Amino acid sequence: MKKLISLSFLCFLCVSVVLAQDDAAFVVMGTKGPNQVKSGESWEPIKAFSKLNASDAVKVSDNSYLGLSHSSGRVIELTKSGEYNVADLAGKITGSSSVLNKYTEFILSKNSADGKANRLAATGAVHRGINDIKLFIPTDSKMAEVYNQNLQIGWEAASSGGTYIVTLKDVFDDVVFRKETSDQHIEVNINEGKMAKEPQLFIEVISKEDHKKKSEKLLIKKIPPADRGPLDQKIQEINLDLTEDT
Repeated sequence: MKKLISLSFLCFLCVSVVLAQDDAAFVVMGTKGPNQVKSGESWEPIKAFSKLNASDAVKVSDNSYLGLSHSSGRVIELTKSGEYNVADLAGKITGSSSVLNKYTEFILSKNSADGKANRLAATGAVHRGINDIKLFIPTDSKMAEVYNQNLQIGWEAASSGGTYIVTLKDVFDDVVFRKETSDQHIEVNINEGKMAKEPQLFIEVISKEDHKKKSEKLLIKKIPPADRGPLDQKIQEINLDLTEDT
């Protein structure tokens, strides 16, 4: 039997998603299957973009996957079923790089060579805005290049609850996408509708109940076709590394 993490899921973890990390030990980058977290007395379903503290525990189910990003920027992948103490996982961070770490290192090294090191939405620490709603954006940059067509957008609000309006605009400030949600994350196919022909987009999240509560604007750019070749080749190599006989 072969176990394979799909290419689209890998790209979701490494490029399209932009995460925040504060004092939490880990941020949940991706979860597949009925995985759970225990922060108090009971177990609850674990959610993508949620934060894990050192006092928490996680439970990985059979044939499931859990991807965690440490506050240091390191990434760990849990595929073996069982219970794990978050503190123990944090203590094992100083080890060999995972496949996802290798991918991130490749992305950052490529962009450093091109003079664009901070433009890619890779994993790691992020800068946080000062607005009521804080988008999760890359370190020292308001620009991110997106490989995948499915963009994962996450944010944090000063006060939870309510409905959020997510808008994507073109360079002329015209709305090309708008959606309301009660969650604090959303997935958008940026190759659909009016967004398809736009090489770059501005993202903003606003509280529906109070339009004064809003995020700063985040500029993203689609990776040009000419730049996708080396990335496609590297991802194919990594995808093969993620295939293993059991």
